[in-house]
Amino acid sequence: MNICVDIDGTMTTCDYYIPFLNKFFNKNVIFQNVLEYDLRKIYEVTDEQLHEFYEEKGNEMHASAIIQPHVKETIIKWLPKHHVDIVTARLKEKEYITVEWMKKHGLSEVPLHSLGSSKKLEISKELNCDVFIEDHPEESIRLAENGIFVLLMDNPYNKHLQHENMKRVFNWYEIEHIIEDWHR
Repeated sequence: MNICVDIDGTMTTCDYYIPFLNKFFNKNVIFQNVLEYDLRKIYEVTDEQLHEFYEEKGNEMHASAIIQPHVKETIIKWLPKHHVDIVTARLKEKEYITVEWMKKHGLSEVPLHSLGSSKKLEISKELNCDVFIEDHPEESIRLAENGIFVLLMDNPYNKHLQHENMKRVFNWYEIEHIIEDWHR
């Protein structure tokens, strides 16, 4: 099976970025109230302001991202049986931060694709992806509508999503069991 895995909000805790943004933009956003994926709308900022944030705090934020329980164990367990690729919208020019983060968490042997945008359908097709573990609402729908099964990591901003090629998941223990059941 070919498995593609997103990082932020999927491999990482879904709210790790909130304190960085709150401090930078002097806001008090509570993650449970984040019903929108677009950070510009959540923080009422422009593209330029968001770019400034990423230039100043992006490296620190991504380097300190908290990995969810059981991610490493699950992916390492899959490697002999499946082809796993990490596919992220993180910027290619900042990929070294992600590579260091992956090393820190024992995942350096997994291929990494830093796209610099949320457009993951094209790379998914190139990788012959069977299942994509994702949290981004629009990307999840785009993938599902194009025949790629999505394990949708539950988050407040994607509660409304439903599709026949999508299953909502809540943790990596559940993800591991789903993939094991399919592989039998």
